[in-house]
Amino acid sequence: MFVDVLEGLSSLLDKSLLRQEEGIEGERRFVMLETIRDYARERMELSGEAEEIRKLHAVYFLALAEQGASEQQGPEEAAWLERLDLEHDNMRAALSWTLQSEEAELGMRLAGALWQFWDMRGYYGEGRRWLEEALAKDGRASAVRAKALEDTAENATRCNIR
Repeated sequence: MFVDVLEGLSSLLDKSLLRQEEGIEGERRFVMLETIRDYARERMELSGEAEEIRKLHAVYFLALAEQGASEQQGPEEAAWLERLDLEHDNMRAALSWTLQSEEAELGMRLAGALWQFWDMRGYYGEGRRWLEEALAKDGRASAVRAKALEDTAENATRCNIR
């Protein structure tokens, strides 16, 4: 399976349907051309697997955000901030999907994992908006909701201090 993916990526690169960019520490990143992305999105919608794929996308970026949150206070802080910067649009897409699909708990967890990143990068309003929207989607008492409320309060406090 892994070899098939690499062969597929190589074929798409050869045909100029993907672009390769350098990420953090020389990591390879592949970027689709806008027309190819639109076509792929259309095909995904027709496949009947779009919701499952979007959920897998959100779960992947939740794991990345949670790892980044734990690493932001350590010696790898700068590298993690750069990685989260690179993936910020993917995080936004995942958050949007969680709010549209009634996956509020997943959205609260993702927003909670990102609030320190937003704070460190000065995205105070954006972070607060995501947290508040996720909280508004699910009013049930839970540990995840309690953490999201705590993060929202911390965000609001920091916004008022700055």
